[in-house]
Amino acid sequence: MDGSKSYILRLKSISKQSNKLLLQDNAGNTSALSINKIDSHYRLFKVQEIELREGDSVQSTGVFGQNIQAGKTFTVAELKKGNFLFADKIIMEDEHGKKASFTPKVDRKAC
Repeated sequence: MDGSKSYILRLKSISKQSNKLLLQDNAGNTSALSINKIDSHYRLFKVQEIELREGDSVQSTGVFGQNIQAGKTFTVAELKKGNFLFADKIIMEDEHGKKASFTPKVDRKAC
């Protein structure tokens, strides 16, 4: 990884014997990364599901589209429930009142 591109990798396992992380990309390809190679070019975070309610404050860890910048704080302004034609939508508002929205990733079970 040369630092000029952004990669999203999931941690599959940790080898305590070799001090390496086994990483997997979205295509299923795996690679090993020495723990001592992790520097400021890497951003590590734990993926977890959270429950959002209107009025909650959240901080973005990445860029989503053109309106959601990394590191900005937002307030959840509205949660729009989708239907069979349209997906759910989360509408957020920054400290200046500017609104941005996104569709959350959810596991939908087909009927």
